[in-house]
Amino acid sequence: MSHHDHELSAEFPAEHAAIQNLKLTDGKFRRIAEHYDEVNRDIAKIESGLTPASDENLEVLKKVRLRLMDEIAVRISRAKVG
Repeated sequence: MSHHDHELSAEFPAEHAAIQNLKLTDGKFRRIAEHYDEVNRDIAKIESGLTPASDENLEVLKKVRLRLMDEIAVRISRAKVG
């Protein structure tokens, strides 16, 4: 079980202002961030035993979270450049 905080504010602590701005100004970013938060909550429920799931399902969710995190990082980088 992972006890690491995967909230966006913990994953990108130096980018808090950029994340908040993108959530307000970029609908696509906001949807990606909301999906990330949803997947992250689902993973936390599984890891804490509140929601039963197979190991395979948990791994799929973790891969989805990682893909979303990568997309968020790209969009933050683009916003800083542009």
